[in-house]
Amino acid sequence: MFRLVVAVAAGVLLAWLVVRSAAVNALLEQDLAAAAAVSPSDPRVVLAQADAVVRRERGPVAQAALDSAFDAAQGAPLEETPFLLAGANALRAGDEDRAERLLVEAKERNPRSRTARFLLLEHHVRVGKPAAAAQEMAALTRLMPDARPVLIAGLARFAASMPDNGAIAEVLKGDPAVRHAVLEHLAASSESPELILTLSNGARPAPGARWPEAVIAALIERDEVPRAYAAWRRFSGFPAGAAAAGVFNGGFEDLPAAPPFNWLVESGEAGSAELGNGLRIAYPGEARAQFARQLLQLPPGSYRLSYEAKGESAAGGSGLVWTLTCHGSGARLASLRVNPSAVIAQSNEAQFTVPAGCSAQWLSLVGVPGQETGISNLIISDLEIAGWDGA
Repeated sequence: MFRLVVAVAAGVLLAWLVVRSAAVNALLEQDLAAAAAVSPSDPRVVLAQADAVVRRERGPVAQAALDSAFDAAQGAPLEETPFLLAGANALRAGDEDRAERLLVEAKERNPRSRTARFLLLEHHVRVGKPAAAAQEMAALTRLMPDARPVLIAGLARFAASMPDNGAIAEVLKGDPAVRHAVLEHLAASSESPELILTLSNGARPAPGARWPEAVIAALIERDEVPRAYAAWRRFSGFPAGAAAAGVFNGGFEDLPAAPPFNWLVESGEAGSAELGNGLRIAYPGEARAQFARQLLQLPPGSYRLSYEAKGESAAGGSGLVWTLTCHGSGARLASLRVNPSAVIAQSNEAQFTVPAGCSAQWLSLVGVPGQETGISNLIISDLEIAGWDGA
């Protein structure tokens, strides 16, 4: 009977210890004061109280807090808090080397310690270690999802302020999700395309990314069309190469290549346009509209524009017109009205000349209203631009 009573008492004690440990675990996450009331001498409670001191105090941590933390650590040798406290004190005393050693020890004991990483971030910024600082900031974006927008903005500002971004690019290379967020932030902030290209580190953009469009648009606005074209090829997954002396995707297929060196197709209240097995246009002729546009890089010389058109064109003067203008100056090089055939696709062609000083050109399909309205339903296909010798 005595043995039975002892066994039951031991079982109850063990059960209480398990319950108390679980309660302390839960309360540590929710209410540190309540956890201290349940088990004030538990090493985890003492260390959590010390950790709270690190985050609360702006000046040096009191020696009493250090002593209690190190005493408690005897029962929890893998805890990072004593190293955090000592590292924070060294950091605030200006002993950067000792601070780094202690804080690295803390982080190694708990790689998910936000406090250790914040203090290391402060240290790396103070001693001028941008790559190490960016590493900690990138890790914090994963550990603190609620603070992610602020941390991403900080990383972006950090990258923009550095004269050499190569080290930051290497840090971002190891975390594609953080890199994408930083690039999107920089693009929305109209940062230089050079910075965004450096930080992208040759990576293909994620589906739906907006930063490639911002880079290309900025380069074109600066009249750096060849650089914009090289970036477009890289983003689209094409091998590096010079621009073809013609039009891209003359069959109007729905290809995974973005404008402006592929077709920018637009629809709206004035009419609709759709790619796939030709360019399909529905145009009521009530207002001017632009349906398709592409940026070309034709060298100076003579050319012939040709394509096929099938469908019905409205009477009364409204209809579709291909125009070719110089990028920058807007000088018109060619204008060709679309003449379709209702039964069999009809060939259309025109000749034009690209003068010197017009290194890039916009080819556009526009809807031009006439005196009367009426719907034009057309399919345009097999568009080609080729050199022409005048014969």
